[in-house]
Amino acid sequence: MTKKPEGKLDLHQSKKRSAGRQSLEKHFQGELLDIGRGTKIKVRVLDVSPRGIGFLTTESLAVGKRFRLILDTYSCELEIAHCQTHLGIENLFRCGAFSRDQDANLQELISDFLEEVIDSLMPVKIE
Repeated sequence: MTKKPEGKLDLHQSKKRSAGRQSLEKHFQGELLDIGRGTKIKVRVLDVSPRGIGFLTTESLAVGKRFRLILDTYSCELEIAHCQTHLGIENLFRCGAFSRDQDANLQELISDFLEEVIDSLMPVKIE
């Protein structure tokens, strides 16, 4: 087995993986609907890319399992790509999921959702 050159491959993969990904200054809560069981799991969204999303949750989620991300009236079907314990904290998991829909744009979906939330918090002007 040949040893990989240190740093080079990992750096390239890291840049490729982070391309287009946006970390969120403020995290927000959403829910995943377990499509098979119909149960809901709370998640805290951390980052988003056009086809992927990173989040924290209190449940370990199986890679390959499908869920529906629910943000108020917005939703999208996702597949779990990875899920590991977060910072060694018991019952806290950092997970990543992606949309199998080639046309999905999670950044746009989340942007629209957050814009709607902000608009709902703004006082209404009565003229």
